[in-house]
Amino acid sequence: MPPPRRRTESTSSRTVLASTVEYVNKAKIQGRSKWILYLKGLLSSFIAFDKQFFVLAVLLITLLDSAIVFYMLNYVKYTNIDWTAYMEQVRIYKSGELDYYHIRGDTGPLVYPAGHLYIYTLLNYLTNDGENIARAQMIFALIYAMNQLLIVNLFYQSKKVGPAVLVFMVLISHRLHSIYILRLFNDPIAMFFLYAAANLFIYRRFGLGCLFYSVGVAVKMNILLFAPAVFFILLLQLGVKKTIFNLAICAVVQVRRKGDFFREIGRWLIVVVPEST
Repeated sequence: MPPPRRRTESTSSRTVLASTVEYVNKAKIQGRSKWILYLKGLLSSFIAFDKQFFVLAVLLITLLDSAIVFYMLNYVKYTNIDWTAYMEQVRIYKSGELDYYHIRGDTGPLVYPAGHLYIYTLLNYLTNDGENIARAQMIFALIYAMNQLLIVNLFYQSKKVGPAVLVFMVLISHRLHSIYILRLFNDPIAMFFLYAAANLFIYRRFGLGCLFYSVGVAVKMNILLFAPAVFFILLLQLGVKKTIFNLAICAVVQVRRKGDFFREIGRWLIVVVPEST
């Protein structure tokens, strides 16, 4: 009788051991499955829109992008392309010259609207007559941060785009950082007013949005390419009468900003071909 009992105990031990191994294997498989499901969910939230994850991802991307901007400000050499020419044009304007034909710099005559000249006159004042390049870069870094905030809010309000787009648009875009931080172009300033206008349109602040949009046009004329979209947004949301009123706001801004130059505009608009030719 004792030997069979030992065989039973041995068989029972093997059964328990096999069950334990099977349980451990199942647990491992389930653990891996949980991680796979978690990673799939994380990737899905990164590509598609998820409210909570979007905010978290934006904070992380902002921290990484801030590190990139800090590195560029301190270790990447500034590229002098248009800044010197802008400052030369500003100095001529500050001397009292209002004729665009005579407002010129290293790259040629001034080709941008009056808003550009006014803003760079302010930048000239803030940067010690354009000599303090480091301060100018800091100002453009601030403009960069404000632009990114406005763009992120556009994506957030659309509820259709995940934070993956921001990685490609912000973190790995050398061109974007270069335009803002290294070259000090006027494009970021013009786009700031456009993005601000788009955000205001989302919140149905159409009058203020038209004001910002028109200021953007006054900085650089390529913002005028968005005019058809602005027109149809106003028309579909407000109707004909209110659309006319808001377009009048745009017109008033243009007239007011360029008023100082109107007395000089007739001669160089009419005489488009030099008499010597």
